[in-house]
Amino acid sequence: LAADAIGVPIGACWFIGDTLGRDIACARRAGAQAAILMRSPRTDREPPHDDLRPDARVEDGYELLALLRRAWGASAASSART
Repeated sequence: LAADAIGVPIGACWFIGDTLGRDIACARRAGAQAAILMRSPRTDREPPHDDLRPDARVEDGYELLALLRRAWGASAASSART
């Protein structure tokens, strides 16, 4: 719904959440470009989900920002070459 609201295809969005069973699963079902797991106390209490793998794991907002910057830099560099 959020992607539709801002007019961005879900395949171009990153979904960031703190649970595998709910957030990462939802990101996969929705067709998000990336499913990012940001650790929280809830993450540590969750049972294992061997069938769900996030595209990346980050500990906090600083690591998420660094990941976004790396992805943006790679994307910008790729666009500059084309």
